Amino acid sequence: MRAHDSFLSKLLQMNDAVFSIPVYQRNYDWGLENCEQLFNDIDAIANSGKEHFIGSIVYISVGTATDQSYNIIDGQQRITSVMLFLRALCDITDNEKLKKLIRNKYLINLDLDDTPKVKLKQVESDSGVYEKLIMSTDFDEKFFSENEKKSNVYKNYILFRDLISQTSTPHDRLYNSISLLEIIDVCLTTEDPQGVFESMNSTGKNLTNTDLLRNYLLMDLPHNIQEKFYKNYWRKIEENIGHHDMEQFMSHYLIMKRKTDSIQVRKKREKINKNNLYNSYKQYYSQAMKNIDETEKLLQDITKYSVFYSRITNSSPVTILDKLFYEIVYELNSDSPIIFLMYLMGEGISGKDLEDATKAIISYVFRLRIFKSSASNQFFSLAIQNYEKNESDNFMEKIWTALTSGQGSFRFPKDREFKDTFENKNMYLEFKPQMLRYILYKYERNLTKEVVETDAATIEHIMPQDTSKWKDYLDKKHDVEYGEQLHKIGNLTLTKYNSEMSNDSFDDKKKLYKDSGYAITRALTAEKDWTSYEIKLRSKNMAEKALELWPLPEEYNKSELSNNHYDVMNDKTEELFDEFMDIVKDYYPSLYVAPKKLYINFKKNSFVVFSVVPLQDNLNILLNTTIDNLEHPEFFEDVSEVGHWGVGKTRIKIHNEEEMWRAIEGIESVLGKRE
Repeated sequence: MRAHDSFLSKLLQMNDAVFSIPVYQRNYDWGLENCEQLFNDIDAIANSGKEHFIGSIVYISVGTATDQSYNIIDGQQRITSVMLFLRALCDITDNEKLKKLIRNKYLINLDLDDTPKVKLKQVESDSGVYEKLIMSTDFDEKFFSENEKKSNVYKNYILFRDLISQTSTPHDRLYNSISLLEIIDVCLTTEDPQGVFESMNSTGKNLTNTDLLRNYLLMDLPHNIQEKFYKNYWRKIEENIGHHDMEQFMSHYLIMKRKTDSIQVRKKREKINKNNLYNSYKQYYSQAMKNIDETEKLLQDITKYSVFYSRITNSSPVTILDKLFYEIVYELNSDSPIIFLMYLMGEGISGKDLEDATKAIISYVFRLRIFKSSASNQFFSLAIQNYEKNESDNFMEKIWTALTSGQGSFRFPKDREFKDTFENKNMYLEFKPQMLRYILYKYERNLTKEVVETDAATIEHIMPQDTSKWKDYLDKKHDVEYGEQLHKIGNLTLTKYNSEMSNDSFDDKKKLYKDSGYAITRALTAEKDWTSYEIKLRSKNMAEKALELWPLPEEYNKSELSNNHYDVMNDKTEELFDEFMDIVKDYYPSLYVAPKKLYINFKKNSFVVFSVVPLQDNLNILLNTTIDNLEHPEFFEDVSEVGHWGVGKTRIKIHNEEEMWRAIEGIESVLGKRE
């Protein structure tokens, strides 16, 4: 490597030298603000006459002694922008001598037959509009298509024209400023260009991880192979995915292939993300593995999955499957299921099977969301592992088993807990309008095929949040619970005229409801009254329906109690345990069981009410409250400062039926405090 202080003009004026932006480089993506800053620097130089350092230019010779060709490794954004500035200056100035200097010293080279060619060759996606600008005799915007006018090359050229026209600095002084742009001239010889490229990624506009990854995959290959792989694979991948989604896609692809979302970084485990994506791929596809055939296989595979990713994230749903994908990605705003969906598509799953699998994933994601949890990359990488381990011939059995294999925060909520939470959660306070619209729209789609789109829909409180105008009505109905029901799902509907109804009476609202475009809202006109009773009933009915809209097959709703819970008990304690479980189920149907290895939690929504620890000759009941909150504390012991299994600060040991009923009284007290 040869590195020395120099000037950009000296590099660019090398006789007959051709500079190329290799295919593995990113597109020209300097924005208007970057070019405006460059122009301000040039203008300041013209007025001060002082040199200005603009960073390092790294390049490598790929030609011969008679063919001076160089690939730009670092600095393409700055060089391209300077070229666009010079072309704009050439077009604006009336100084013919200056025009000729710019054209012959910087912009073009002449072949032996005097045929002009551009001195700086762009990557393919930028080359068309760039060459049209540089090679044209005079600029004329009508020669550029609307698509070309959207490119950064064209927009930045227009910006330079405007800035040159607006400045009072003479054109010849602007031109001379280019000779005062200082650089560190770095010419690579036999060193590793990728290593230098990484170390130089601290000047100019930082590269993305996918820029670095593309360079890593293509840079070491022969030039003709680079061109082939870029055109046949990488360019197609970017077209399928879109530049802004490349990092997410490449992360999802790697997690899917490795079946884990973790990597080892400096002897520590880290989650694969955009910050470590480049190094993650270098571990996955190491330098030792790299050769032309293996690189092509990898690019072919990434291209294959980019098609699947594009289909899943398509924002214009047409088919049933597209609509299901849209529901996950956009309505539920969940991207981690894409990992599992891409995997299934890669395995050849399609048609009805893929539709059913996607519906199951929707149920999982939504039920988690109701419990204020989110689907994760980790869970879906494990779901792939569990799917592959299952040797069943029944496809959906493999899907449901994989989706219900999670533990803790990844656990698929069972019907009873989901229904109870859905019915009793203060939906309006806990979810944003987008989520509420999704829930209500799901019911709407179930009621009618002629669905009015929800873009303009607002969330309507049937009984208004401000009940001042309803006070007399509610007093006559002896309704003292309405405050607790205002934000439940049963009191919410869709409308497009929320502000018109404001706090109107229910009778007045019904006059507008009957003409609503939403069936879920029109159905309210059948109600005579609207009090906490009707709200609770509607919430209950909607919760029942939720089990159908976001289902979990009955066979996966079975108790998760393992033999471990029974193995430790003697016969008498086991009998007491079964009786206790039956009583809890009958008395407290809203509680659901969340077994752990050595104890069992009983929860209401996400709150652990009490734990049961089965032992050889008794049951330990841990109540999640302090002992002074109990009506008969003399029967319980304070274990808040004592180590124990289970969740709770107060304990009672059950040896017989009498003690069991004392425990039930304690549970009643805890629930009473929670209401």
